[in-house]
Amino acid sequence: VGLSRLAPESRGPRTPAVARHVLVSPLGLEPHASGSVWLDADLDRTTEAGLPDGQVLRHASVSPWVDESGKPQVIGRAVRRAGDPAPDLLSLVRMTFPEGRVLDRVAVGVLPASAPCWAPGTRARIVFGGGDGRLYRFDFEPADGDAGDDQPRPLAWDCPPPGGGNLQIWSPCWPDDPRFARTILAAISVQSTASPRGPMTPTRIWWLRLDDEGDAIIDAGPVFDPDAIPTGFEAAAPSVGTTPEGGLALAYYLRADRKTWDLHLAPLTIDDAGRPRVASGRVRRLAGPCRPFIPAAFSSDGRWISAVQLDPNGRGMILRLELAADETPEPPPAPRVAGEKWAPMATLVRALLEGCLEIGAGEGCRWD
Repeated sequence: VGLSRLAPESRGPRTPAVARHVLVSPLGLEPHASGSVWLDADLDRTTEAGLPDGQVLRHASVSPWVDESGKPQVIGRAVRRAGDPAPDLLSLVRMTFPEGRVLDRVAVGVLPASAPCWAPGTRARIVFGGGDGRLYRFDFEPADGDAGDDQPRPLAWDCPPPGGGNLQIWSPCWPDDPRFARTILAAISVQSTASPRGPMTPTRIWWLRLDDEGDAIIDAGPVFDPDAIPTGFEAAAPSVGTTPEGGLALAYYLRADRKTWDLHLAPLTIDDAGRPRVASGRVRRLAGPCRPFIPAAFSSDGRWISAVQLDPNGRGMILRLELAADETPEPPPAPRVAGEKWAPMATLVRALLEGCLEIGAGEGCRWD
């Protein structure tokens, strides 16, 4: 006879809070780091979070709320460490932070290829980018009266999609600012030819308006003016912060000629129709080269921004910048010359290896 004590998860009150932690390991700093290291964008220090035995956390993010104990939760993808048997590549986990106590583990049929963004409110509900280039929604905590989902559901298009539907969507961002209640940002690349295997256009940042249920995209448009980003440049990994004056700022990474990514910042406005826009000529280059798969993190007061920058040897290091230090707009950088060879080479090799592990199984993947 087996006996056990029922200990369900506490469902006490939750309080909205700024998600100021961003995952910076193992891929962001030392490539062979075994722990789960998070950067606190407010305190400029790292925190090591617990993990299930024999696993490494990738593509994870912190909830925009805290529970009755005053702590947030984490949702991400947990994989086995190299050399461990039975790799678990296709599961999402929900854990306490920073203890790492697993609350839910869901085996999914689509490869999460980016960190999830949390839906507004205090439910465990996320949107993430899949390895097939589509956006997916998943509810760990279904609404009252809802049976819940067994698998992530792709977001449908209830408006004309870019490129007639031949597109790939990456690195979604759902700001917790109330002005983004039903609007997310994401990097989108569309098919440039009629061929299903033709080349994709360089990625650009778009806004996507969701319906009330968050199941479908009902409107979409580019964030930048057509002439704001030169031809051949790619923009990716958007993140949004609130300035001390109450305005909005957009951080993103930009690269030219498939070389390294530089961190840029631009003021973000929302028009009367609720469409986020960046005006031409208001962009500043902050730093480079950086790791684009780790979104830049704003401090809660909007005065600081942190990112993972590459040193001359291609290793990641945490960079923290004061945003009020320079308000002079800077034009987009020119393509890099061939003289910078070792850091880009290390970055390229590591990116290829990570691509094989992370999204190599998806048919819609692009190889850089």
